[in-house]
Amino acid sequence: MIKEYAKNNPKIYAAMAARANAENKILGFDNDGLFLRAIDKELSLLKADKLSEINVIYESRVSQVNSESPQSEILTWDIQKIEAEKYILDSSSPTPFIDGLVEARKIDKSALVDKIISKVSAYNSFMSSLTGERQFYEDKIKEADTVEKLNQIIWE
Repeated sequence: MIKEYAKNNPKIYAAMAARANAENKILGFDNDGLFLRAIDKELSLLKADKLSEINVIYESRVSQVNSESPQSEILTWDIQKIEAEKYILDSSSPTPFIDGLVEARKIDKSALVDKIISKVSAYNSFMSSLTGERQFYEDKIKEADTVEKLNQIIWE
């Protein structure tokens, strides 16, 4: 956004950048992304660090859930979901992947489809909640206008 603003308003941007630099600040948009303003360099860097910290926590929690399955199997979740949904709509739909699982596991196809749908629902519920939390903290980081407020943001 800043590069676009600078390109579209070079004189205004240059003047604002010079002033911000003189005040040992950097240019950034406000929390709504509407107005360009000078931001303390320290706060800006601390916000980036805090966001990285939040993202590490997020990825760690996702990894904990995903660690229950090998990565190669995780790559099959989409096809399992697609085939299960097709089967629910029309039990005569071709489901070659699920058919292979049914044969290898010696399990009833309808029971396996129910398991797949149940796991998809649980995983999506977990991910939507976790992603919402991460986005909540990201918003709080963006809103913080002092180091003190930023330091109060802790994802436990």
